[in-house]
Amino acid sequence: MKRFILASIVALSALLVSPLDVLADNYYVDGASLGGTCNDTNAGTDLAAPWCTLAKAASTAVAGDTVYIRTNTYRETVTPASSGTSGSPITFTKYQTETPVISGSDLVTGWASLGYSESSGIFTTGFEGNNLSDFNSTTTDSGVTLVTQNTLASSGLYAAQATFNGTGRNARANKTITSANDVYVRMYFRIASGYTLQQKDTNQTILYLRADTTTNRMRISLRQNNSNQFYMFAETMTPTQTTIYNGSANAGEIQPDTWYYIEARYKGGDGSTGGAEFWLNGTSKGSNYSMNTTGLQVGRVEFGGNTTGTAVPSAGSTLYMDAFKINSSAVGAFAPLGNANVYQTTPITWTVRQLFENATSLGLPQASLSAVDGAGKWYYDSGAQALYVWTSDSTSPNGKTMEASRRTTVVDITNKSYITLDGLTVKHNNSNGSLGGGVLGNTSNNLTIQNIISSDNYGVGVYFKNTTSSTIANNMILRNQRQFGGGIRFENASNTNVISNNTITGTGQTGGSGIFFCGDSTCGSNGNGSNTIRSNTISNVQDTCLYMDTNNDGNVVEKNTCTASYKDFNDSTKGGNGYHFSLGSDNNIIRNNLVYNVERHGISIRDGNSGNQIYNNTTYNTGTTSGNGIDIQGSNTGTIVKNNISHTAATAPFNADAGSSDTITDYNNLVQPYRYSSKVGWQFIY
Repeated sequence: MKRFILASIVALSALLVSPLDVLADNYYVDGASLGGTCNDTNAGTDLAAPWCTLAKAASTAVAGDTVYIRTNTYRETVTPASSGTSGSPITFTKYQTETPVISGSDLVTGWASLGYSESSGIFTTGFEGNNLSDFNSTTTDSGVTLVTQNTLASSGLYAAQATFNGTGRNARANKTITSANDVYVRMYFRIASGYTLQQKDTNQTILYLRADTTTNRMRISLRQNNSNQFYMFAETMTPTQTTIYNGSANAGEIQPDTWYYIEARYKGGDGSTGGAEFWLNGTSKGSNYSMNTTGLQVGRVEFGGNTTGTAVPSAGSTLYMDAFKINSSAVGAFAPLGNANVYQTTPITWTVRQLFENATSLGLPQASLSAVDGAGKWYYDSGAQALYVWTSDSTSPNGKTMEASRRTTVVDITNKSYITLDGLTVKHNNSNGSLGGGVLGNTSNNLTIQNIISSDNYGVGVYFKNTTSSTIANNMILRNQRQFGGGIRFENASNTNVISNNTITGTGQTGGSGIFFCGDSTCGSNGNGSNTIRSNTISNVQDTCLYMDTNNDGNVVEKNTCTASYKDFNDSTKGGNGYHFSLGSDNNIIRNNLVYNVERHGISIRDGNSGNQIYNNTTYNTGTTSGNGIDIQGSNTGTIVKNNISHTAATAPFNADAGSSDTITDYNNLVQPYRYSSKVGWQFIY
């Protein structure tokens, strides 16, 4: 009887357990078809017949399943459809020792040269500011207009538009420069269909190089013959009036509704080797460098319809001009625009916040196309849906891997529980202050983020919002740009989480902390409590290694190392702290931490906090012009500071403002007789 009962129990146990075993599957994603041809119609459970996309795996996996991901770059957002359960999480992990990458960027191809590459000079303008403010002044006759518009720009968003009324011909702008011997000027122009000149084969000047308002050095003109064909004319005016180029034999070289670029060089002050040269679309059309230009400089450049010309444009004639450049440095062995360095690709329909060349970030974008004036610079024009780049080595981007950040979040674990990410690389998210990250946990619980690399994100590396009882451990968070939380960010009641043994480095634009806790109105006014932040190494951050901002209570910060935190780029009164607790962050324990080589305070408690305990910490080399080892600012109550070592503080090893007079300090060693050695730690030096 006993044997029967025992056998029945064993059989019943098997019935209860085996369904769970049957439901737990291993799936394989192999987008590069390394082990077998991938197809999302496969079952996915065979290494030789894997899926192609992570989206397929994320939509299929349920509690207890493991998704093994093979080496490939997966350009998609991973959004699990189901949650795991306690003891049976859904796991996304690398296959064996392989290196899968989940990317928020897309490849960008199809680059074409814009045809200009100057990197110095007085100014360049593409009129992206929608005005003519780059010039000293403009002149128009009554009824003639000179404005900017955004319908027919050669590059960028805006061009200058001159519209004539048949009587006046002044529609010009000028730039006064410091008199220069050697001046190079470039401009784009385009005549609209219907453009005509009332007097044929005479000058409608569109570019002047002058000494002042009246003394001419060189001019470039547009001419029209009796057959209504257009051509260019270039000449020097002083020291002698000499034709450099007469394009009458090439009549028709200028066609309506087509952009052309012209370049002019005047070489003054060079004795008998002075003179000038003219290029059209990068081809030299003529030069004379045998004139004596001693004492002859250029001090003013004008472009547009000009009063000196005799060919008045007919009523309704329209001239467009764009991408104007003056270079007054010594031109030397000048090469014209044939070796272009700025490339464009279109259409790019999303806002690009990061551009990567062969896996290396080219930094933040320039403010305008005209600012792309050197190697490694780029610009995104949302109006034109165009992306521009001058590559780091000035060669074509078509021979490189160019990636533009696109997706706000790379792995999105919203409203899910018991999900594990292990051993993956996530990178290149495109979040700009909105909710997004390399990994996003939003209203989630019991997540495990471990052994991942989250790198080169515009937004946060790992972002937890209202996410509880989760672990972020043994990860590398590298080069993430988000303001106020570039590495790891918590907000809106993200409680009882453990953040341990992570390496966080290279975060931030302005205000990019290594670990950031937000509890003010911008984050739902809910602080984050009872979290453990342990044994993390944080370095090279633009603001603060660990920043708790408003209403973050009961957290334990221990055994962390912080080095190289810098002040705000735009406001040197902010940032540069090691560990900072602010505005009602109460009852936190800060113990056994090391902070050194920071630009302001080692450990800072800011106004309106109570019950914080600071003990057994070491601060070293805190502050540049000012900075304390431990700083209790404003009005705080019940702060306990004990058994800390502060060495080499710019201002003081310890400071407590008058409003924090009840701060308890006990058994502190705040003199400075110690030095730090990476081999043996802190040493007494007396």
